[in-house]
Amino acid sequence: MKWKLLFYLSFCVSTIFADGPEIHCVENPLLDEEIKIQVVGLKPKQVILIEASWIDGDRVQWTSEGVFQANSNGIVEIAKQAPLTGNYRGVDSMGLFWSMEMHHVVPVSEAETDPCSAYCFPNELRVFDGKKLIAKKTIYRCFKNEQVEKISVREKGLVGSLFLPSIEQPMPVVIVLTGANGGMQTETAALIASHGFPAFALAYSGLEDLPPSIQNVPLEYFETAFAWIENHPKLNGKIYLHGTSRGAELALILGSFFPEKIHKIVAVAPSSVVLSSNSWLYHNEPILPAAPYFIDLNNDSLSLEDSRENPRSIRIHRERGLVLDRERFDEAAIPVEGIECPILLITGGADQQGPCTTYANLILERLEKYDSKIARDHLDFPGAGHLISQPYLPRSNIYCSEGMWLNYGGTPKDDERASRESWKRTLEFFNE
Repeated sequence: MKWKLLFYLSFCVSTIFADGPEIHCVENPLLDEEIKIQVVGLKPKQVILIEASWIDGDRVQWTSEGVFQANSNGIVEIAKQAPLTGNYRGVDSMGLFWSMEMHHVVPVSEAETDPCSAYCFPNELRVFDGKKLIAKKTIYRCFKNEQVEKISVREKGLVGSLFLPSIEQPMPVVIVLTGANGGMQTETAALIASHGFPAFALAYSGLEDLPPSIQNVPLEYFETAFAWIENHPKLNGKIYLHGTSRGAELALILGSFFPEKIHKIVAVAPSSVVLSSNSWLYHNEPILPAAPYFIDLNNDSLSLEDSRENPRSIRIHRERGLVLDRERFDEAAIPVEGIECPILLITGGADQQGPCTTYANLILERLEKYDSKIARDHLDFPGAGHLISQPYLPRSNIYCSEGMWLNYGGTPKDDERASRESWKRTLEFFNE
């Protein structure tokens, strides 16, 4: 009897390993969907290395790795076990994705062509036994599901992309406002729409006939957008705003100047003041003076040559403006007491682009001072930096932008935690 049992077990093991190890996980998930990865068909207690890689839109390759030991059934379950060593620690089903580090720029001839679309990108998983590749799989993680329709908007001077989920009745729309880099934040809009909300990625600088940077941007442009939305048959006229960085500053301005048009505001890494001169115009006049900004020409990195080892941090220059010339700082304050809708403020305490936690607290203080009755919530993450976004994305706190190395603050782990919690809260906020 014993030999029959041993023969049966031997047969089962040989059957499992007949085709070699395999990677099992969901196919084509949304970007913010948790993926539970299993490697099956291994030997009991076998030690393997799993490598993840991704080539982003700038052709930069990101990679991560983790060493795992299979259980007695020859299975590695990333959602249930921590790597023995690797890019991240602890049990985290998505650790291999958010912990990726920048590796190198990939020449066009070497990069894989994405067979899906601009809103899906491939993450390649490879499993090694020593130096031997024993399994691989490509996962396409998507900002947009198949039910969402993308509509290019080029009307009345507007430059944007409307993302419409499959809906039977007109719904509110989320206008997604990008930061200082300009252009359209289409990925965020596509992902919001994939959760059932129409979303409008509206450019206001850096594209086509729009201002090349955030200088002399007329608020009348957004009045045109509001009117366009009110006339759209699939939208009910209610407008929510989602702004990041300078886009968060803009969202608070629009809520203050056009309170009857705006019904909810999410401001990620916001400012309580207008940050630069002549950024925003109304009736051909600057809406407010710019907040003061002080540089120590002898000591500050902003006045010295920057490098990857010595990236520029501009937070201290903005903090000096707040402390050394409070009168001018207060003159630049956004009149948030005019906002009549709920607001959600999201900040990182280690942000090196500006003291955004302080800004958020000043916004709340001003609302209190003017006895505002609106609902407001502030999510602050002390260890996070400027790059709070969607979850499960690789991120670095140091970036090179137009030849300038910038320090965004925070750590990938803290930014990831902030992104997970704030993104979940953002979707709940829009659904409330």
